[in-house]
Amino acid sequence: MALIYTKRLGAAIQVGVGITTIYTAPTGLVSVVRSIGLAITGGTPGSVVIYIAGVGTFHAATATALWQSFPWSGRMVVNPGEHLNISVVTNGQWECLVTGYQLS
Repeated sequence: MALIYTKRLGAAIQVGVGITTIYTAPTGLVSVVRSIGLAITGGTPGSVVIYIAGVGTFHAATATALWQSFPWSGRMVVNPGEHLNISVVTNGQWECLVTGYQLS
């Protein structure tokens, strides 16, 4: 039986409108996202979404001031080869940390 330990799956900083891949689930492993730390750390406050490419959005935030944070916790499966992305929709520098575990 595999032991399950939470670890950092990925981290990203996205400055301005655009998309950055935070994490790609490795071939042969299903990943489970347990928490996301999301904060606006610069620029003009705006909006951001966290999503699995081709699957859908599961966390979104709109900041009204700098240094706001928008935590998420739960269980979201990322299948092998899928990409977890951050997309800044309108303005700001957003930082994101993702933790979870991988199942063999």
